Amino acid sequence: MRKFDGPLGAWRIVLAERRYATFFKLDTRRGMARAKTATALSDPRRVAIIKLIEERGPLTQAQILKALNMSWGQVQWHLYILEREGRVRRITKNGLTYYVSAAASTQFLSDLE
Repeated sequence: MRKFDGPLGAWRIVLAERRYATFFKLDTRRGMARAKTATALSDPRRVAIIKLIEERGPLTQAQILKALNMSWGQVQWHLYILEREGRVRRITKNGLTYYVSAAASTQFLSDLE
């Protein structure tokens, strides 16, 4: 268990972890490598998000997380990957951001815009 003793306690832990990572030649930037290698269909949760959007039409992030019982951060991450891969588009109307399938017809999208 980590123990924080004062305001410098957290920094001591960070420095110790960096020294450990350097000694054992660990890559401390694993998160960025994960972001670059993630693909749209490599995770079943992303497939579920795509299906949900295709079935129900435009949805907000809150609607997606309630329907799939996921956390806000998980939905945000998976929507980022889907948008980067071109599977989902983001449309903003009246201050709300809707996510729609990239394959959705333009006639359907004109209702939102």
